[in-house]
Amino acid sequence: MLTDSTPTHHFIESQEGLLSLIEKIKKHKLAGFDLEFIPEKTYFPELCLIQCCVAGEIFLVDPYSFEQNQLDLIWQTICDPEIKCLFHCAEQDLEIIARLSSGTPKNIFDTQIAAAFAGLGFSIGLKKLVMEMLGVQLTKAECFSNWSQRPLSQEQIRYAVADVEHLQSLCDKLLQKLELMGRLEWASEEFETSAKKASNTGYKRNLDICRVKGANRLDRKELAILQELLSWRDSEAQRMNKPLRSILSDQALLEIATRRASDPKMLKNLRGIREDQLKRYEAPLLSACQKGLALPSSQWPTWPEARPPSKKQLLVGDFLYVLLKQMAVSINLPVEYIANRDEVQHFIRCYQEGNIEKPGAKRPRLMEGWRYELAGKKLLQILAGEKLKAGVKPDPEERNELVLSLEMIDQS
Repeated sequence: MLTDSTPTHHFIESQEGLLSLIEKIKKHKLAGFDLEFIPEKTYFPELCLIQCCVAGEIFLVDPYSFEQNQLDLIWQTICDPEIKCLFHCAEQDLEIIARLSSGTPKNIFDTQIAAAFAGLGFSIGLKKLVMEMLGVQLTKAECFSNWSQRPLSQEQIRYAVADVEHLQSLCDKLLQKLELMGRLEWASEEFETSAKKASNTGYKRNLDICRVKGANRLDRKELAILQELLSWRDSEAQRMNKPLRSILSDQALLEIATRRASDPKMLKNLRGIREDQLKRYEAPLLSACQKGLALPSSQWPTWPEARPPSKKQLLVGDFLYVLLKQMAVSINLPVEYIANRDEVQHFIRCYQEGNIEKPGAKRPRLMEGWRYELAGKKLLQILAGEKLKAGVKPDPEERNELVLSLEMIDQS
C-alpha cells in the first residue's frame, strides 16, 4: 500500500478507482499529467507513478497495483483528441505513453514550451515557472529519489502532487500571454511536433550505426559487423531488461568491428571489455561478427555521404546563425525554437543545391510557416546578396549594456 496522503490527494490502486478517474477526466475534458519513472536501471524506463489533476483534485495512480493492460484505459483517455492534456516538459512522458499504448496525446499543452514562446526562457523548470507566474514556492527535493519504493514517503507525495497541481493555472496564464503576443499558433505547432516525435517508436536509435562515435572511420564490411553487434546487444538488453551500457559499451563494439573478430583469440585484451563480459558473451559476439562478415557486399551499410561543410560554408553558417540569434533576442524567443546550427547549414546546402523551394521530408524548417515569415525569408534575401549594415551600440533600455545592431540596406 502507498503512504496515506491528505484528503485532497487520492490514491488510485483499484480498477474501480481508475474508472472513476477516467469518468471525471472525460467529463471535464481537461487534465494535467506527469509521470514518475526510473530510466537508468532497465531497458525501458520503469513507470512508478502517474499523477493527474482534474478540476483541482489530485490523483496518484500506482502502476504496481495494476496489470499492464489494465492501464490501457488511462492511456486511451490521455490519447483521446477530445481531452486536453497539460504537461510540463512532456517529451519523456510522451515517449513512455507511446510505448505503453502505441499512441500519443493528440491535444497537449506543454507549459515549458509555452513559456519559451511567451519569452520566459528556454527549458525553464517547473519550480521557477510556478514562482515567476504564480508566486508559489515549490519544494523540488525528490527529483532523483527511488520512486519504485513502497510506501512512498510524505516528501515524495508532496513532490508528486506539486508536479501537477499548478498546471491548469499555468496553462490559463500562458494562454493569455501567448494570445496577446500572437504566438499561440507557434506554440501549438511545437506541441504537435513534440507529440509526433514521441510517437516515432518504430525508430530504433539503438541500432543506428551513425550514433556510434568513431563509426565513420570503419569501412563498409566493418560497418556490417557493427550493425550485427548493435542488433545483438539490443536484443540481449531487452531479454535481460537492462540498459544497453550494462551489456557492452559502444566503444567495445566498435573495437570488435574494427578488428573483424572471427575467433576467440581476437576478442582477448580488447579495451572496454571486462573478463566476465568476455566469458559471458564470447559466443554471441563471435556469432554476430561472423554473421556480419558473411553478408554479401550488396547488404553492407553505407555511411551517409553528405559532404561536410567547407570552412567557407561553416563561416557563412556562423554568420547566419548570429543573425538568427539577433532576431530571436529582438522578440524574446529562444533561438532553439527557430533553428539550430545544423538546421542553418542544411538551409544553406538546400539553397546552394537549388532544393530550397522543393517540398519533402528534408525541406528546411526555416522554409515552413511562421519560421519562414520570421526568419527564413530574410535569410534567403541575405543568401541572394542583400546587404546588411552591422554595428554595436549602447542599449537604450539597459545602462552599461551594448547591443548588436543589424539592418537591411535598401538598394533601390
